[in-house]
Amino acid sequence: MKRKSLALVLSIILLSNGFSVYASGSDDSLNNNEKIQKLIGENYIQGYGNGDFGYANSIKRSEITRLIVLAGKQQDKIEELKNTRGNYSDVGVRYWANGEINVGTSIPTKKSGKCIINGYPNGTFLPEKGVSYAELSKMLVVLAKSDLDDGLLSDEKASWPNDWIKWAEELGIRD
Repeated sequence: MKRKSLALVLSIILLSNGFSVYASGSDDSLNNNEKIQKLIGENYIQGYGNGDFGYANSIKRSEITRLIVLAGKQQDKIEELKNTRGNYSDVGVRYWANGEINVGTSIPTKKSGKCIINGYPNGTFLPEKGVSYAELSKMLVVLAKSDLDDGLLSDEKASWPNDWIKWAEELGIRD
């Protein structure tokens, strides 16, 4: 997923968690650049430390996990888990998003009771891999859908990613 879609993705994520990307006291919505600047000001996004935000790059699994976990106001949990060895062979304790990945893969969301993202069956997370449209759909559905019980997900592997994309459509996320 290219960064030019960043403002839209962030808006969806943050709005689904009660964060407003609109200026305080204003009914007028901000343009995409202003929304991104607001997110920078709120420390949701920080760039790469060299002045580059990498707008031309794909959004990585580690980056989107960080955004969603921060949007969910789980900074305390990040701090608590950042020095903890997680379940993934490719995410060390010193990895920059270790705490965020631990939170995103182990703490269920309030709405669905499911974790926003999973690793792969081979025990890796692949934090530097670009996030796919299907993966992002799943994350946003987990944030927004309240009836994701185990019965509904029992055939999850057989329906990946079709059910997640269908649920995203039903929830209006794809709009």
